[in-house]
Parts: sequence; C-alpha cells; structure tokens
Amino acid sequence: MHHGTRAALHGLIALALGVGLVEPDHTLGRAGRLWPVLIAGACFVVAVLLGYVPLPSFVSALAAPGLLERFPGWMVHTASVDAEDTTDALTHVLLVWGAAVAVGVWGVAHWRRRAMEQALLVLGIALPIIALAHAFTNTTSLFGVVPTWVRAPYKFFAPFLSHAHAGSALLLAWPLVLYDTANRDLPLGSRVTYGAVAAFMAFAALIYGATGPLAVMGLMVVVLTFRQRWLPRVVLAAAAPFAILAVIGFDAWMDPGNTGNLHGRTGIWASTLNLTAHHWLLGAGGGTFADALSPYRTDLRFELWDHAHQDYLEWFSETGVVGVALALVAVGVMRPGRTRDPDRAWLISAGAAGVLIHALVDFPLRLPALAMSAAAMLAWRVVVHQERRDTSPWAIRAALIGVLVANLAGAAWQLRDRALEPASALLWSAKGGTTELAAATVRRLAPWRAELALYEARTLAVGSRRDQALSLVDDVVANHPSEPDALRSAARLYLALGEGERAVAAADRAVEEGRWDWRSHATRARVLAVVDRDLAAAAWHDAIEAGAPWSTFEEAWAVLPVGLYWVDAVQGAGNRQDAALGTFLLRKGDAEAAALAFEEATFDAPGVMHPQYVDALLKLDRLDQAEQTVALARSRYPEDPDWIAREAKLREKQLRWGDASALWMTLARRDPKAALRSVETAVQDGGPENGLRVLLRMQADGYRLDTNLLLRRAQLQARAGLQEECVRDLTSSGLLDRKDTRARAEKALWECRKKPTAP
Repeated sequence: MHHGTRAALHGLIALALGVGLVEPDHTLGRAGRLWPVLIAGACFVVAVLLGYVPLPSFVSALAAPGLLERFPGWMVHTASVDAEDTTDALTHVLLVWGAAVAVGVWGVAHWRRRAMEQALLVLGIALPIIALAHAFTNTTSLFGVVPTWVRAPYKFFAPFLSHAHAGSALLLAWPLVLYDTANRDLPLGSRVTYGAVAAFMAFAALIYGATGPLAVMGLMVVVLTFRQRWLPRVVLAAAAPFAILAVIGFDAWMDPGNTGNLHGRTGIWASTLNLTAHHWLLGAGGGTFADALSPYRTDLRFELWDHAHQDYLEWFSETGVVGVALALVAVGVMRPGRTRDPDRAWLISAGAAGVLIHALVDFPLRLPALAMSAAAMLAWRVVVHQERRDTSPWAIRAALIGVLVANLAGAAWQLRDRALEPASALLWSAKGGTTELAAATVRRLAPWRAELALYEARTLAVGSRRDQALSLVDDVVANHPSEPDALRSAARLYLALGEGERAVAAADRAVEEGRWDWRSHATRARVLAVVDRDLAAAAWHDAIEAGAPWSTFEEAWAVLPVGLYWVDAVQGAGNRQDAALGTFLLRKGDAEAAALAFEEATFDAPGVMHPQYVDALLKLDRLDQAEQTVALARSRYPEDPDWIAREAKLREKQLRWGDASALWMTLARRDPKAALRSVETAVQDGGPENGLRVLLRMQADGYRLDTNLLLRRAQLQARAGLQEECVRDLTSSGLLDRKDTRARAEKALWECRKKPTAP
C-alpha cells in the first residue's frame, strides 16, 4: 500500500465520525446503520482524489484533460498530479479537524461561556505581541530570543512572519474585544482595558501594512455597529465610502502601482481558473497547486506563486467539482442553529468569519495555525452556545478514537517526512560524504522518487556503466514528465553522457512544465550552448526574461556579447533584474546598453535610484542628465556616501576640482581611497601646494594618514621643492623600517633628494 494511504483512510473515518459529534441527531443518532456504507463510499472518493485509484485515459480526457497533456503516452492516470503532496495536505486537514474536536470535547466538559471568552481575549492580546516580535526580529523565535518548534522553512505554519497572516490572526478576537469595549454592563475599568486592546490590535494591523485584515476589521465594525445600533445607520452609510477610499489609499501608499490588479492577484486568479478548466471534476490534487499551476499560467508577469491568494478558488482547482460539493455539505452540517446566548454566539462566529472573509484575497486557511484556530472557534460556538442535544455516548467515543487514530497516522507521516526531506535534498545536490546513507533513506521511505533514480544514474555513469545509466535516466523522463526538477537533472545527465538530442528534449519538456521558472530556461540554454550554439542566445534571452539572476549573465554574454540584446530580455522583468544587468554591462564596458538597462529599472520602480546609472552617464559624457540625477538623489539621500561619491565624480568630469576635493574629503574617514582622491583633485585645482594643504587639514581634523597618503605627501613635497621636510617626514614616518613599505619609501626618499625642479 502506498505510504500515507492509512493516514488518508483514517482521516476520512475521523471526518465522518466527527460529523456525528457536531450534529449527532442528523447522522449517527438517526442513521447508525448507514454510517459504514457512507464511510466506505467517502473512502473511495478520497482514494481517487489522492491518486491511489487509476483513471483510464478516456475518463481523464473528460474529467481532467490536463492529465493527458502533462503525462503524454500514459494509458492510465491518477486524479492527483502528485499523490504524495496530496497526502501531506491531508495531514494538515487532520490537524484542523483534530483541533475542532479537541475544543468541542473540552467545551462539552467545561461549557462556562464567560471563562472561554476570557481565554480568547488573552489569546487576542498575546497574538499581536508575538506577531510584532516576529515581524521586527524576522524570526519565529518567541520574542526573538527563545527558539520555537516552528522551523524556518515552515514559516507559514506560524503566521507571524507574513504581515497579512499576522493581521488575519488578529481577526479572531477582534469582534469580542470590540463588543466588550462598548458593553455598558461591564465596569468602566474593564471597558477601558478592552478599548486599549482593540486600539493596539488595530495599530498592529496598521504598522504591519495588512490591508486585507484592516478592511475586514472595518467591515466588522460596521456590521457590529449596525447589529447593536450603537450609531444611527445614516451616519455609517455616509462614512462607508470614505472608509473604502481610506483602505484603497493606504494600500496604494504601501505598495504603489499594484493596487489596481490586487498585487498581481487578478492575473493568478485567471491562471487558476485555467488550471481548473483542465482538471474540473476531481481537481489537480490537494496540496499540488504550486506544481500544477505552471503550465496553465496566463499572465505575462514572472513571479512564483505557491498559493492562489484566494482559498476557495484554490480549493476548487485542487479538488474540482467533487471537492466543492463536499465543502458545501460541510457548510450545511456546520450551519448555525438556535443558541442560548445569541449575542455572544454571534461574536464567536464573527471571529471565525473574519478569517473566512480574508480568505477571499489571501490564503489564511492554508496556514494550519489559522485554519485550526478558525475551526476551533466554530466548534466552540456549536458545543457551547447552541442548544444541547441528546446523542449516543458510543458515537462520541467512536469519534474521539477515529480522530485520535487519524492524527496519529498523520503524525507518523510527518515524522516520515522529517527523515525523508533532508535525505532528498542531499540527493538533489549530490554533495556530501553521507550521500549513500541519504540514498538508503530515500530507497526505504520513497523508492519512487526521481532524485533516487538520478543519483543511481550518476553513480553508474561515474562507474563507466553508460548504458545502464541511460536506461535509468530514460525511466525518470518517462515516469516523471511533469516534474521540472527531475527533467532539468535528466537533461544535464544526458548531456554528460553525450546524448545531446535527448538532453534538448528533456530540457524542452522542463520548460513546458515550468515556463515561469528561469532554471528550466537556463538549463535549456546551457544544453543548447553545447548542442546547437546558434539557438543558445535565444534560449538565454528567454531565461533572462524569466528572471535568471545576475550570476547567469556571464554565460549569456559568452554566447552573444551584445548589450542591447540583453537589455531587451529584461524589459518588464523588474527593477532588480534591470539594475543587475545594467551593472554587469557597465563592467563589460557597454555604457550605452547599461544606461538603457538602468532607465528600464527606473521605469519599473520610479522611487528607486541607482548610483551606477550616473557612472554610465559619465562614461557617455551625458553630463546634463547626470547633473539632474545626482541633484534628485542628493535631495533624497543627502548623507548617502554612494551619491556623494557620484557627485564628486561628476564635478571631476566638469573640471570643478575644488568642489570635487571637498566632496571626497567628506568621505575620507569612511574610505581611505576617497581621502587620496581628495588630495589628487586638490592638486589638479591648485598644484602640489594645494594638495599639501588638504593633507594638513586632514591631520588637523585628527585623520591618521595611511601609507598611500604618506608617500603621496612625500611626492608632493618633492615637487614643491621642500626636500628637507620631505626627508624628515619620511624618516619619521616609519615606512623605511617596515618590510612591506621599505622599497616604495626608499624610492620616494630618492625623489626627495633629487635636485629640485623649478616651481
């Protein structure tokens, strides 16, 4: 049985039995004899979704035509693009369901509503404090000091390194804190405390720049005010448009230029719909969004998207019509019923609803910490605030056992991942002395993985067993046609084994599967540079256009050393890419192309200025443009040493030596080269005497002259006819006594003792 099948089946049992816990009189309470049949049918559906049940090609052609495109030549397919990733996603679902059941059981045993609300308020106070600590320290350590069990690669488990998700965490307790702030039944001191907490939570969301959660907070204020009639409704109606404008303005201020397309979300939503159209019935498989999306991207912007930033749309793309139907059933089961305390129950519902609303423009439900919290609050509302119902103790016990077993299975799968992933990463890199041990680990836990076959193929190739190595690489390409990482490695191995045509075919397939991944394009370009050099330049153009970093520019330049061609490649690639190429071209001596690249960077990000752009303008003698750029930059960054240096270079180009010397002098303490340059420009302005005056000024200001300045002083003294001072200063400087400076000092001393030149 495939690893993870047991976790999937037990998770489904926990789901069915958990429904009995929430609404026992609608499921197990009345249909006890039907539950085995329902569970068996649901298990079959989940087995199909996980990819454990193969689908014939004619079924795939109807339900998921994308499978035929991604796996050409296969006679049978599985609904999930990657069943292993889907099983990983299921373990997160088990966490969410287990949290809901745990809170439900605790609520049944301790159903005092006020005590539970106070616990939520404490959580509402603790969350923003921890969130702010994480944001400012950029680590998941508690308060930036005590390490937590949340590992760095899994930063999205805890939401606090992401401003939007930290803001979403604040939404859980926001309605309750807001309500108690205006609750006249509470003492004044309590209301003031709650008001301070509410203000702090809103301030935390504001400084985070969490636009989505801030908008949801405002919506909650409006809805709660309407519900409690705290203000005349006409006042709220009049204020609503201004609030909307304020949110839009804040968003535009935080990230200029991206508000219109919701920070790229509209493009990725269109791509997600395109993915769904190719996997409409059963979806691409839970947890496979990042891998499944790439071939169906419709936007023209290079950016890697791990999530759709719309949880419901992502759910649809991963689970299809079947998953949407199951979600609707769950919504029907969890629909609110009659409550014993409607106002308090509504506040609890609103806290969870805030996260659900935020999921319309982000992915808070993909973070187990937030999904578990929202599920726990919904379970809390059901078991604490709704009217009590009779149920069977057997059903409760069965539900708890099912949840326990399922979560234990999920924990076992996670432990398996913990042992497998480091070994897998080591095999991908093929480095380190423990590679064979890593291969043994992957062989034991996941023998179907592509990295294992590729490692064995490399081993065979090194052992001069070429035919066997080729056979293994062929198997990887045939069995993993939708994995860009595997295809890229296969292409490199083919090339090393002398199979150029196969290498090109594998690289082409990697580009098809990962067209927005520069690594696929770069691999294809490297292969073509060996197989067909005439096509390599176009391939490198595609790679740079897709976002290849500056470290690849040298390879592209070796194929075609024409700067304007590469400037065309970075158009629309973004400010960093443009600026990196500009710096590279400037180093290669193509100042004209470098200037164009920097102008592209300025167009992409008008607020960002690049000192190297001035270097390019100076090489091209475009002094007027350089003057305008430097003046603007100095007005924005008056103390920035990079821009001070550029202004000094500009003054040198304008032959304004005195101004240049003064500017270099301001940088002398930070950069010894600037100190020497200050002396040189002073000499250009007024001869050696002027240079000596600058050196005296440095000494008067407490600046200690280094070796280069001491030797330059001796040269200037010799040119000015000050032989005695030159000999005396050189002798007392100690340069003649040091091995590393003796030769240069003796040469300077000889120049000092020469017959003086007439001034």
